[in-house]
Amino acid sequence: TRFENAYKNGADPDQLLSSLCDMIHEISCLKISPSFADRSLLGKEQQAQVQGLAETLSVPVLTRLWQVLTKGREELKGAPSSAQAAEMILIRSCYLSDFPTSQAVIAELAKQQGSMAQGPNNLLTPAAVDAEAQKKNPELGEGVVEKAPAVTLPEIPETQSCQGLQNFTDLVALFEKNKEPLLKYEFENHVRLLHLDLEKHVLEIALTSNIMDGFVKKSRELLTEWTGYTWTLKDCKDETVSEADKPHKTLRAQKIEAKECLLEDARKTELVKTALEVFPEAQLKDVKTIKE
Repeated sequence: TRFENAYKNGADPDQLLSSLCDMIHEISCLKISPSFADRSLLGKEQQAQVQGLAETLSVPVLTRLWQVLTKGREELKGAPSSAQAAEMILIRSCYLSDFPTSQAVIAELAKQQGSMAQGPNNLLTPAAVDAEAQKKNPELGEGVVEKAPAVTLPEIPETQSCQGLQNFTDLVALFEKNKEPLLKYEFENHVRLLHLDLEKHVLEIALTSNIMDGFVKKSRELLTEWTGYTWTLKDCKDETVSEADKPHKTLRAQKIEAKECLLEDARKTELVKTALEVFPEAQLKDVKTIKE
């Protein structure tokens, strides 16, 4: 398989799953907003591939893929063999399209039990929906299925302390953790950090002209909801910031710069030099760091 070949050539299983998560994120954003293509940093050929997948895959399948892959990365930490665990996660992902959605399960149960207006005994309870969904799709586990609106109790959002946040990268990671991939993308690609005070809950940022509408308001509300503290977000347009006040690049630019440094260091190694001499038309495209 492609995974087996990549693993034998030194690829890290977690990095492979992380790359798949990035791809699912790109496809999902393009699926819900065609204008996302204008903000994507992918090449034309890659954009065409992503566009094709966005037209083929449904939103429920994409969200379930994201869930399986992100949870799978957590499973790797405790697995006796990260390669075997990654293969099982990939196998699980391949069969997701055959699994019924929660809406389909609810509709089928409603059809079997008849009209809910006939009496309280016909109401679909959360336990019944979960039980039926797990029969059709054991891989999803408990609590994954959406509950019927008539019986769903409101959930109280879990507060996340700011004590676990060390820097701007940790702050942006909250948006991935809380399933806000579009806002995370905006933070990484169209936001430059000017100042961050975690004690006073103040964030000052410069925004590019491509930033999504309502970005600051939505981000402020979510950070306040997640951390339990009232946040102040001060924003300005990128072009109004003087060069002297531009010490930080976007997270995406920093990532690209770090990758270029890895490539440059790799080109200086004897192994790569020898390989390029043997294969003069070859090019070094990517470098991955493997955790010890």
